[in-house]
Amino acid sequence: MLIHHVLQDTKMHESNSYILTYFHNLDYFGNIGVDIFFIISGFIMVLIHGDDFTKPLAVRIFLLKRIIRVVPLYWILTGMATFILLFFPHLFGAGKTFDLYHTMASFFFIPWNNTAGMPIPILAAGWTLNYEMYFYLVFAFFLLLPKKIFFPGITFYFILSIGLSILNPSVPYFKMITNPLLLEFLLGIFVGLLYRKKQLLKQYNILLIISIGLFLSNLFSQHNIEYRAIYFGIPSALLIYLLLSYEHYKEFPLCGKVLGLLGTISYSLYLSHIFIYKFVIKIYPKIFGMHSLDIMILLAILASIGGGVIVYTYIEKPLNIYLTNKLSIYNAKK
Repeated sequence: MLIHHVLQDTKMHESNSYILTYFHNLDYFGNIGVDIFFIISGFIMVLIHGDDFTKPLAVRIFLLKRIIRVVPLYWILTGMATFILLFFPHLFGAGKTFDLYHTMASFFFIPWNNTAGMPIPILAAGWTLNYEMYFYLVFAFFLLLPKKIFFPGITFYFILSIGLSILNPSVPYFKMITNPLLLEFLLGIFVGLLYRKKQLLKQYNILLIISIGLFLSNLFSQHNIEYRAIYFGIPSALLIYLLLSYEHYKEFPLCGKVLGLLGTISYSLYLSHIFIYKFVIKIYPKIFGMHSLDIMILLAILASIGGGVIVYTYIEKPLNIYLTNKLSIYNAKK
């Protein structure tokens, strides 16, 4: 998503960029980060909480852990974005201005149209967290039920709710809960169940090559984004499943450490990058002009990653440790 956002904000200068000229579809391909995020989310929830069904306090502990993981950093950065919107609305563009109802909805993960008529939170990346928090609520409900009901039950629920999209709902919240994008959480759950049962493939080489090919095919063709669960979701889920098989039977090479670092800081990077890359692409032309735009793009990406490391190290990680310790005390009292 970082690459998608950077290229999206610079594509009007395509003639000055080798990257934008010869890899113009990279902007579209960057969208796939959201689909990977949703699939991994479904996978992780099953991996961590797959044995918590019907346990006492399971729902309460699950929701508290999710709130600690997601909410504090999101509120901090949404607060920053709100301050900018309130006092420097011109930086947002598209006629966006401060609106109290939209602001409250943004903080509490409720899809709500902004003053430009778009159901996007103040911190734009938060639209995916609206889906994420909704998924957590659905998952928490199924934790109350026996494990054998979980997969068929949640599958039936999501398919039924998505089927209601034929009603063409106009209310942002109902458009979200009937969006086919929710199927990607199911794909992640399915991968998680296979992983927990150790149903991984020993002969994965050919399938891994095919899945990478399907995944990268989106670099060369654009599809209707409404069907992203098919074009982005299925190849991503297959690739994740095969990479898990690869990891199980063979260690990742050195680059795995780099990917591990990016995975560790991914949430901080996801939420903070919009502030950093926008600053870079705003300042760079004033200093160096519109020449060497590729350097600006690479600088914006690298600066965003560096900023993600800083946000993770000094904000997200200390907050998680502090609040997790509080949660441990809370559980001990129970």
